Amino acid sequence: MTRQQTEVFNYIKRYINITGYSPTYKEITEHCKLSSRSHAWKVVDALIKSDLVDKRNKKITLRSE
Repeated sequence: MTRQQTEVFNYIKRYINITGYSPTYKEITEHCKLSSRSHAWKVVDALIKSDLVDKRNKKITLRSE
């Protein structure tokens, strides 16, 4: 996992634990200081392909271990 993927994954995990729902791509972009929402989408897509998170009905969820 790359540094950015780790940072985004940890942010998503903390955000869901605190709020009970997933952050938006805009929030991920701003918090992780990514260049654009499409960049955030690419990082999240890599996390999905690594089976760390799922995306259902426009919501990012953590994979069950």
